[in-house]
Amino acid sequence: MYLDHRSVDGKHNFIVDCFITPGNVHDSVPYVSRLTHIIETFHFNVNCVALDSGYYKKRHFKIFRREKDIFCDWVSTFSSQS
Repeated sequence: MYLDHRSVDGKHNFIVDCFITPGNVHDSVPYVSRLTHIIETFHFNVNCVALDSGYYKKRHFKIFRREKDIFCDWVSTFSSQS
């Protein structure tokens, strides 16, 4: 089993990166390196990323905010009950 990690451009919704990992690798593990790859490859001026709570890790916040000056918006996910 494998996972396909995709990143999209927020302006046009184009898929700009696709990265395959074994199925037991959490989505948050390759995220920082893939974002760095995208920035370096396409020269995007990234100033904000939106992530769900599954990506919340203090190391991500530190890397984004302090080292890359990127604002992180942590989106809460929930399920509604009928």
